[in-house]
Amino acid sequence: MQRMKWWFCSACLFLTLSSCLENKPVGNESDEAVSFLQLQTELYKATSSSTPEQMQAQDFVYYTESARFFTGEFQTVGYKTHQLLEKNESQITQQDGTQVPLYAYRFLESVYKVDTEGQAHLDTQKEMPCRYARTPYSQWLESCDLTGFQDYYVYYLYSDKELPYFYNLKKRTLQTQLPQQMVQNSNCYGKENCIVNVTELEFDIIFKNESDRKRQHILLWLTKDLPYLASNIKKCISTLVEVEGKKYPYDFCQDLVNFTSTSN
Repeated sequence: MQRMKWWFCSACLFLTLSSCLENKPVGNESDEAVSFLQLQTELYKATSSSTPEQMQAQDFVYYTESARFFTGEFQTVGYKTHQLLEKNESQITQQDGTQVPLYAYRFLESVYKVDTEGQAHLDTQKEMPCRYARTPYSQWLESCDLTGFQDYYVYYLYSDKELPYFYNLKKRTLQTQLPQQMVQNSNCYGKENCIVNVTELEFDIIFKNESDRKRQHILLWLTKDLPYLASNIKKCISTLVEVEGKKYPYDFCQDLVNFTSTSN
């Protein structure tokens, strides 16, 4: 607990206010459709060397969350942590009798909200059981809200009646230095000058119903150079929110602050 308190205090000195792209109007002709399989493949390739199998009990990841409304400045609105409490290995048996290796995890998710005076307070805390099937499937068996954003869409698509559609996929590679807290702690996973390689993916999700289309613009920074829980070092979601009948741009970003692993 003392370690967590120290991290939250240190975060006040390291607030990366990420720049999300402005939300684009929903078009009819300019949208270039992207298949679910194509998107999922790119998400997997961007983190393919970081797998859930490598996670160990007490692994801990810490993110800061910031938001801006209309054309204002980004403001820190909260923090989120995931701590792996327990990891067990077992097997599941399929209908044909085939046995598939399985990892069962138990995570503690803590969400902190920042008040008007800039102080962080615990808002919600819950334990999450998550199961990961190994080769040949290598996938989560249920939707688990971890920071590995690349797993989100597999289960969202199959659980929501109003299926989203994907458009305008863009990809580029870049390098970035790890967050200051990791640099100061020499927690750089052997990377020279604490520089990691990043795949930046951008795409749109358009949710359709009978009367409306709602767009979310997603920007992700994914890396193979960090363990799985820390592999999504930046996530930004841009959309439009309706206030008194008018729609205004809203951006929400999540940035990696620190990650610790017992295997580091």
